[in-house]
Amino acid sequence: MTIALLHTTPLLNTGDRDAHLELTTFYAGREPVGPYTFTVAARRVRHVRVNDLIDPEPVPYDTDYGVLIRCDVAVVLSYARLDSRRAEVSQYGAIGFSDGP
Repeated sequence: MTIALLHTTPLLNTGDRDAHLELTTFYAGREPVGPYTFTVAARRVRHVRVNDLIDPEPVPYDTDYGVLIRCDVAVVLSYARLDSRRAEVSQYGAIGFSDGP
């Protein structure tokens, strides 16, 4: 049986400049980890999977976490999660949000 637990953050850059982002993960019982750095080209979207956050260190499985995202230009982000641990696959997402640079 294949188990998928996928957290994805779509990052939408509608501006005319590339967006340079830094993500930092926060945990209940340990110090924050980061920054994880990404670039989203101008007028493009990039989907960042939590499973791809490996440098400076991977995000641990089965651990509660929060993510702080800093960016030098305004981007829109949302959140999606797919959980196929049971026969009834569940997926949910959040409405996109932007707070400026």
